[in-house]
Amino acid sequence: ALPAAPVARSALDAPHEPLSPLTLLRVVRPGVARVALEEGKLVLYHCMENARTYRGAPLQSLEFELDDGPAIEALLGAWPAPVSVRDLPHPSEDDDDKFELAKAIYREGLLEICGEASPYQRKAPAAEAPGAEAATKAQE
Repeated sequence: ALPAAPVARSALDAPHEPLSPLTLLRVVRPGVARVALEEGKLVLYHCMENARTYRGAPLQSLEFELDDGPAIEALLGAWPAPVSVRDLPHPSEDDDDKFELAKAIYREGLLEICGEASPYQRKAPAAEAPGAEAATKAQE
């Protein structure tokens, strides 16, 4: 018999699931949320609680500080591979900031837990974006 596949858990299925810096998270489905810049804040809009009738429920949103942008981008781009809370890019590099941000988005039902990362393995540094090397050479 095949082993059972690991079950991903979202806040909709397990609202009191504990998160830790080693928790691996990914979005429940690609395209579930969008981020907009409004009046100096990042606003995360999502469709998790859409009504089945036209204008039956207001658009759901969360507000974040501008410095949370890289971590939000990493979480919303985490599909199909998950990202650990500890490895989220954040200017403060403070695990508490990363944890609170991930917890807020998880509680809205936008993220699912995929397991735990190894405490001994850190994420490898991100490769440069395509074209970044050419831009650097052009500046020289």
